[in-house]
Amino acid sequence: MAPEGFSPPAPAGEAAALPLNAGELAQDSGSGEVDPALRLAGGVLLLNAVLVLAERVLLSGPVGNGPGGAGAGLVSAVIDAGLGISLLTGNDRYRSLASLRAALGLLVFTGLHAFRGDMVSAAVQLFFSGSLLMLLVGTPSGLRRTLALLGVSLCLLLEGAGLYSLRTGRDLFGGVFSGAQEVKGGVITGRKFPFRMNVPGASWRMRSEESAAKDNPLVDRWLIHPKTGANLLLIGEEIPAGSQVNLDAFGKAVVNNLRKGMSVYETQPPVCDNFGGIPTCLIRGSGNANMVAVEYEIRVFSTPGAAYQFIAFGPTESFLPLQDELRQAAQSFAIE
Repeated sequence: MAPEGFSPPAPAGEAAALPLNAGELAQDSGSGEVDPALRLAGGVLLLNAVLVLAERVLLSGPVGNGPGGAGAGLVSAVIDAGLGISLLTGNDRYRSLASLRAALGLLVFTGLHAFRGDMVSAAVQLFFSGSLLMLLVGTPSGLRRTLALLGVSLCLLLEGAGLYSLRTGRDLFGGVFSGAQEVKGGVITGRKFPFRMNVPGASWRMRSEESAAKDNPLVDRWLIHPKTGANLLLIGEEIPAGSQVNLDAFGKAVVNNLRKGMSVYETQPPVCDNFGGIPTCLIRGSGNANMVAVEYEIRVFSTPGAAYQFIAFGPTESFLPLQDELRQAAQSFAIE
C-alpha cells in the first residue's frame, strides 16, 4: 500500500502528451520577473534612437556629422529602436545581439571619432557603449546598474544639449567643446593674412584653429557668441598683387554660396562704404537653415593683394541686438 500522499509517476504515454514547452514553463514558474537591467538597456537604446533620428532631421546636409553619415545614423537608429522595444518587453531573445551592437559601437565608433581627432565624441561614445554593456552582460548587481545608468544619463544629456544647440544655435557649454577661448587684449589678428580687428564684445570667444578648420577649412578666424548662438567668420582670399577685387561681383558670389545651404535666403541691396581707406560693402540677409530662422550680416573688404569676407550670422531673435557691436568691430578692420 502506498504511503498517504504518494502519487505514482505518470505513465510514459501521458508524459509524451505534455506540451513541448512544458520544460520552459517549469523553469520560468519559479520566477516571473524580468531582469531590470534588461529593461533599462531597452529604454536607453530606444531613447538613443529617438535622439539620433531627431538629429538627422535637424541636419540639413546629405551627410551628417557622425562618422557614418546620415544613412548610417538612420540604420543605427532603426536597429536601436527594434532592440530597445524588444528588451523593454522583457524579451531576452536579442540580448546577445544588443551586446554585440554595444561592443561594436565601443570599438568602431570610438575609434573613428578618435581617428578624426574628435576626442570629446570619442569619450562620450566610450562611456555610452561601456555603460550599455554593463547592463547587458551577465546579471548586473544593483551597484553596476546604478553606475551604468549614471553613465548613459550623462551621455544622453550631452546628446540632448547638442540637439538644443542644433535647434537654437545656442551653446549650453559656453564653447568649451569647440575649444573656444577668450581673446586676450580684445584684438584678433589673422593667422594666414595680415589683418587685425577688435573683438565685437567681451562675450565673444574664438574657436581653436583645429575646431574651426573641421567645419570650414577656408576660415582664418572664427568667433562665437555662446549665449546667443551667433558666429563671426573671417575668411581671406589671395588675389593678384596690386589688384583690387570687384566688390559687387565678390558680394554676389558670397551670397550665392550661402544660398546653397539654406532653404530660403533673402538679401537687402548692398551698402558700400570706406573704413580707414579699405573699400567695403555690407549685405544683410535672412533665411532658414536647419529649421532655424537666421540673420546674416556680410561685409566684403578689398585690399591690394587680398579680399576678405566678414560673415556674421545667428538666430534671428538673438542676432539683431548684436549688430551695433558687429558694426564697430568691422570698422576696426585694418591691414597690418
